[in-house]
Amino acid sequence: MKNLPKSFLKKALTTFFLFSCFFNSALFAQQSLINVQGWNAYVHLPWDYYSNPTATYPTIIFMPGIGEVGKTASLVIKNGPGAYITQGWNGDVKIGVDSVKFIVISLQPDKAWPVETEIDKRIQHLKKKYRIDNSRLHLTGLSMGGWASTTFVTGDKYGGPYTYANQIASVVEVEGVRPDDNAPYPQLFDNFAKSGGRLLGFEQINDGRDIQTRVDRMNYTRAGSGIYVSTSFGSGGHCCWAQFYGGNGTTPNNFNLDGINQNIYQWIARNPAPVSGPPQNMPPVANAGTDITIVSPASTTTLYGSGTDPNGTISSYSWTQISGAKAKIKSANSANTAITGLDAAGSYVFRLTVTDNAGATGYDDVTVTVAAAGNISPVADAGSNMTMVPPASTTTLSGSGTDADGSVTSYSWAQISGASAKIVSSKNATTSITGLNSIGSCIFRLTVTDNGGATGFNDVTVTVATAINASGKRKMIPVSPDGGIYFINHGYLQPGDTGCIASGSYPYISLDGVVGTASQPITITNCGGQVINSGNNGTSYCYRIVNSRYFKFTGTGAPGVNYGFKAYWKGGFTGAGMSVRDSSSDYEIDHFEAQNVQNGFLCKNDPYDCDPASWSTGWTIKNISFHDNYVHHTSGEGFYIINTSATVTVKDCNGNYITVEPVKANGVKVYNNICDSTGWDGIQVAASTNAQIYNNKVTNYGLYNLSSQQAGILLGGKSDGSIYNNYVSNGTGEGLEIFGTKRIYIYNNIVANTGWDGTSVRQDAIAIDDRPQPYNFYGGLQVYVLNNTVVNPGRNAV
Repeated sequence: MKNLPKSFLKKALTTFFLFSCFFNSALFAQQSLINVQGWNAYVHLPWDYYSNPTATYPTIIFMPGIGEVGKTASLVIKNGPGAYITQGWNGDVKIGVDSVKFIVISLQPDKAWPVETEIDKRIQHLKKKYRIDNSRLHLTGLSMGGWASTTFVTGDKYGGPYTYANQIASVVEVEGVRPDDNAPYPQLFDNFAKSGGRLLGFEQINDGRDIQTRVDRMNYTRAGSGIYVSTSFGSGGHCCWAQFYGGNGTTPNNFNLDGINQNIYQWIARNPAPVSGPPQNMPPVANAGTDITIVSPASTTTLYGSGTDPNGTISSYSWTQISGAKAKIKSANSANTAITGLDAAGSYVFRLTVTDNAGATGYDDVTVTVAAAGNISPVADAGSNMTMVPPASTTTLSGSGTDADGSVTSYSWAQISGASAKIVSSKNATTSITGLNSIGSCIFRLTVTDNGGATGFNDVTVTVATAINASGKRKMIPVSPDGGIYFINHGYLQPGDTGCIASGSYPYISLDGVVGTASQPITITNCGGQVINSGNNGTSYCYRIVNSRYFKFTGTGAPGVNYGFKAYWKGGFTGAGMSVRDSSSDYEIDHFEAQNVQNGFLCKNDPYDCDPASWSTGWTIKNISFHDNYVHHTSGEGFYIINTSATVTVKDCNGNYITVEPVKANGVKVYNNICDSTGWDGIQVAASTNAQIYNNKVTNYGLYNLSSQQAGILLGGKSDGSIYNNYVSNGTGEGLEIFGTKRIYIYNNIVANTGWDGTSVRQDAIAIDDRPQPYNFYGGLQVYVLNNTVVNPGRNAV
């Protein structure tokens, strides 16, 4: 701790002078695959993105080399920031004592050498989809990706308006191809320099890329706007991407940039930085309004546009037509304008460009669709979703189309997403699909056209599932007629089998009687992609498992998907993400995500009337574990594992009132989980013997601030075990709250900024309840508290 700043040390209270940095940031780094108008992209969002709904974030957009373009999504994170995130980087960049949280997007063009308009189309899509800080948008790329980045910021005509250059705060090109497609080169770099941009270029000593020329031009136009770095990694040739970006077992190198020894992410985080010359102007934002549909014979409409400028005023508006049959713009230089001459059926795209008082521009497009009079669009049916298992790589899509007021004249199949496959007869209603060689989901779209020229489309998903499990048979779990899954095993899955739930969205998933053996448990996994349970189905759960033993429920069934099972309750906070109960024991749940639910996990048995199996006298749950899960934005507890109530009054089978205890558990493990933004406790566990709670990250807990039910980690009554190597921060209640009996070990935890509940009394970082209780409730309690670090507690450290 000797290297920590004094201001930090003054706030730190430690039970010993030693703590271990146990955290593997790979647990908390994640990125999701999306489709951006036909291009693949992996997106990493900051950990607090959803808990700060109005915040905007600096953003890095990376483009790869020529060998990583196309449709194979995994290639775009083979190198670059995506590879570093895969290795464990969480997107945060440390600048002094502060952290800058980035949105990181690895964007994969579908073919080499994308032009500025194609790149810009994707950037605008991403700006609308995510809360990107427009003043801190940065481009970077290696080889061809470096070319694409610099080509983009030099894509405006010389002298402006700066449609492209004004959008980007900085460009980091790593061994980029010479961007001389835009002439005159290198004079067009004046545009980027004058718009306030900065260029950082890396060139290997034996890999001539002419980067010095463009950096010199930047500095000629605006001093300090360009940095040139010569490197000699490996042989000094065209290589060694991890040295710059990290990943593949390597951390990014530091370089002397702006007089600071720092890596490229730190340099980006410090930009836009002040340099000599005119101050940077933030570009305005245009809004062309919502898309419009009119029906022929109508041929006129009105476009309502607007513009905003974060550091100035809008000085002018300009409407232009981008596509469609020629129409007339009545007031091209006004925010609002009438459009006439919309005589032909089809789509028309109009662009509003706004210019601010400093000459910077921004634009937005709006689509006007003219529907043919009296013609009802046809209806396409692409057929039912299907799942196939290797080595099969071919299937048949059977589509159809109907037209209520005419006839279907043509069919057209296209692939929308997934690894590239071959459509054999794209113009027929029925076609074979070959080349389905990659595990995952592919979406195919059938478009039908009627005799009036109107179209309709429908999609079908083909999932290539994982191969047969080596220890048993792989069997698909059937879908119920209402589209959910209500599965009662009845011997369908035998010990050692793998039950597969096909990727897709379901209103509920209920599994009953999944019983393996200790040596041959049954595995339940996702196949082909992520399984999403949307809730709002009349039940109190998204996922439910009952009367099941010796099973593993794991979301690791699809490569590249961190959490193969996800619970997301539409509308939020009305049910459990995962409920396990009713005679269930000896199980493991991992790689499961729960969001917008009441409890992420609700795994306990409540005592019922005339049901001895639900009382502690009946049996004991044993050997259950929850690991590598992600629970966030809950109204109640993130993890509620085993009932902590001491006694409950129920009726026996003769109608007499009796006092019983809930079923307890021996051997509960909760580890390697992320728990963020919970209304009540983060992790609440009770086990009569051997609870193990370790390597978890619990943040932003107790948001409802109820004066109870607001601990980061709670070990319930009549429990023993260990709590260690956890990180608990930013909660209204106690960081660690310990009840229990026998021996409890608490060590190597970090507890920071906890107990700040808004009262004058506040709460403690680590609270241990050792008060005498009747019935020997805390009999023989011994608590060992070792090597914990406490920072800025609301009241006491311990």
